Amino acid sequence: MVKLNPLTVGRAIRAPGCGLRAKSLRELALDLAPHKDELLRRWSEGFAAGPGTAALASDGDPKKGLKTELILTLDALEKGHLDRLWSELARSGEECARAGLPYEEVMMSFQIFKECCTAILQRVFHHDPVGLLKRYLILDRFAFLRLRHLAEAYFTTYLLLLQEKNQELLSAREQHARHLVRAEKLAALGQLAAGVAHELNNPLATIANYAEEMLDLTNEGPQKLASDADAVAHHLESVKSQIYRCKKITQDLLDLARTKAPHLDEVRLEDIIRRVVDVAGYQREAANLISVKIDPDLPRILSDPFQIEQIFMNLLRNAIDAVGPTGRIQVLAQAAGDRVVVEIQDDGCGIPPELMDRIFDPFFTTKPAGKGTGLGLAICYTLLQKLGGEISLASSPGKGTTARVVLPVEVGVS
Repeated sequence: MVKLNPLTVGRAIRAPGCGLRAKSLRELALDLAPHKDELLRRWSEGFAAGPGTAALASDGDPKKGLKTELILTLDALEKGHLDRLWSELARSGEECARAGLPYEEVMMSFQIFKECCTAILQRVFHHDPVGLLKRYLILDRFAFLRLRHLAEAYFTTYLLLLQEKNQELLSAREQHARHLVRAEKLAALGQLAAGVAHELNNPLATIANYAEEMLDLTNEGPQKLASDADAVAHHLESVKSQIYRCKKITQDLLDLARTKAPHLDEVRLEDIIRRVVDVAGYQREAANLISVKIDPDLPRILSDPFQIEQIFMNLLRNAIDAVGPTGRIQVLAQAAGDRVVVEIQDDGCGIPPELMDRIFDPFFTTKPAGKGTGLGLAICYTLLQKLGGEISLASSPGKGTTARVVLPVEVGVS
């Protein structure tokens, strides 16, 4: 090991050519040129020992790898081609980033190169401390610039690769989302088709059965047909009833699928609620089961009165069906800031917790077969979305259900 004293260091710093110029670099390269094979061998041995670096240190494709960069670096140094040197370093940094070589491995390559050069220079200039220190200074500055060019290219490329990967992930995520939406639409369409088939098959089967019985009576002659006039009348009434049921199913489907844009008007909710209670109570013979409590300061709202009436009619009919002839139903309406809340509470059979997630699905119903189409709540949900409102249900089996509708008051209507 060469020992240096302060006088030696001062003489080396003041020595001509210790600045980083092409001439200085060429001198350094010429000092190392006779030992190029040794330098490459020692570098390969040290660098190949690192994890993941053996491929880049090997004699594979001459245009790839840090070893190729090192060979070209020494060649450019020897010939004094600094522009070529810096461009080669940038290309090497880019290749390292694209190859996925960790930056720690790049740093290790740089450190091993410097250590190998230092060991060779110490041996060559063991008799010339000033010359050795001068080479040290040139080597340090060159190593710093070499690492800077390599690192700039590496991290610039690395960031570009991250951006490309991020874009790929975003594109894949968007494509996956589109597939999910499409799958959900197909699943909903399949569920809807199955529901339509099930709801229409029942009345159509009844119609077919009564039609066959009437055809049998006709085939037995006029006398048999006349003698069974009551049966024929019953069959025709049943056919008529089932046809109207089919008509209601198709109409409900149209209401669900072709919801018209709301026709906004100033609405007095109290009038609509009381009218719905009167009509539903009369139709279901349940007027005595329903009580109404409306906030006297309930504001008027800007909404579609016909769609709101349809919503409350569906909800009140559900409550009447749930409570039976001896239950109780309460309708509450009150202001809540810039919104109005209407609740329809019943003490009926309630809904099991495991079914609550499906209550707004088309054709889902907890009523007995033939009692409902399972479209009422789905229609309410769709209409309220159009009106900017919300609907929620809270239920306890055996205790009853509360349907809660929230409607916006809208601008300046009171």
